[in-house]
Amino acid sequence: MFDSDGMYVKENSPFRQTFIIGYNEDGKGYLPSKLSEDHGGYEVDNNVFILGTAQLLADEYLKMLGTLHK
Repeated sequence: MFDSDGMYVKENSPFRQTFIIGYNEDGKGYLPSKLSEDHGGYEVDNNVFILGTAQLLADEYLKMLGTLHK
């Protein structure tokens, strides 16, 4: 995920502190943000995910955080 998606999760988390960890060695590629999808480029052209996947995941993370927060 891009930093803008991580910030979206962090800013909308029900917890006072939320840490986003976003890098690994065996990643399958980039999850371009909506902004990068609109502008194109390497990360958009070379990803294996359907456009919009980053936003879907960010929203699911927020649902899970909401469940944990209850």
